[in-house]
Amino acid sequence: PVFKSASIAICLPGIASSVNLAVTSATRSVPLLIIMNCTIIKIMKTITDRERIRRDDPGHPENCEVTYQYWKIFGTEEEVRQIEADCRGAKLGCTDCKKCLAKKVNEYFAPIREKRHKYAEHPETVREILLEGSKKARIEAKKVLDGAKEVIGMYF
Repeated sequence: PVFKSASIAICLPGIASSVNLAVTSATRSVPLLIIMNCTIIKIMKTITDRERIRRDDPGHPENCEVTYQYWKIFGTEEEVRQIEADCRGAKLGCTDCKKCLAKKVNEYFAPIREKRHKYAEHPETVREILLEGSKKARIEAKKVLDGAKEVIGMYF
């Protein structure tokens, strides 16, 4: 999956109960850079198929408000097909589905969490990276501005 965010707190929507409309967006999303156990807890609280009362009832993945949608983001096509078939056939309960999903999400973000942890322990490295990046950006910006000045005939 590709996530576009200027913030380090990359989040996916859909975690809070739709009953509690006063819940902030921070509690309705899964902060993906938090520790694994928090991700598991958040995913385990998600709403699934409201029509499925018991584990042995056939499920309706298209009505699953969050979990199945996340599977479509994080799972392979084969995994999504299998989850859908197992849900419809009552071979997989919602709780088991969420546990598998939490594992999948945590596997996906493990390398990012490792990198974040490394940089959190070495802020001087982050500062060096930012300073080097800003030097490169200034050089590129100067080229663009000089080109624009030349086009409009602005010479200093």
